[in-house]
Amino acid sequence: MGDFAPPCGLRPVFESEKVVIAALNGELTVKRLVRRNGRVLLVPENPDYPEIDITEHEYVHIWGVVTYVIHKL
Repeated sequence: MGDFAPPCGLRPVFESEKVVIAALNGELTVKRLVRRNGRVLLVPENPDYPEIDITEHEYVHIWGVVTYVIHKL
């Protein structure tokens, strides 16, 4: 089992470059939410994965901002 990252739905979502839990086409992802050059992007921490431009994407729901992560020892 991986890490547990509960979202905090009470914080403002679009703070600068916060890590969010987003539902994109029915699948969950944890990425950094970034505004760049008039676009809205989901940016992975791992550079091997592409950024996702969600500016005009119809099926995106931001669940909340990740405020902490619990690691299993």
